Amino acid sequence: KISSCFYNRLEKKMPLQTDPTVLYALGQHKDRVLYKDLEVDSPYNTYQNEGLPPGPIANAGEISFNAALSPEKTDYLYFLATKEGEVIFTKTLEEHNIEKNKHIIEQ
Repeated sequence: KISSCFYNRLEKKMPLQTDPTVLYALGQHKDRVLYKDLEVDSPYNTYQNEGLPPGPIANAGEISFNAALSPEKTDYLYFLATKEGEVIFTKTLEEHNIEKNKHIIEQ
């Protein structure tokens, strides 16, 4: 399903806006990506650059290759992972922000 989100975004010419590319651009792992991190000037920053990054950001395994080559067919454009590891998929930015407020943003 995650792969389908990326395919759907590419098809709609939406930025991928995926945090792992920002962490790659920063050159470090962090538990939480902050808004200031999204400003990193790098071709790998998919918040600032359209399309796929210029190269891989990790070593993909067989499951990742299969997902990239044969994504599920969905209408999802957004996903987020909760602290418990659950992945929540949504179709609209409004739905995504509701889930983000429930699971990610500290109250």
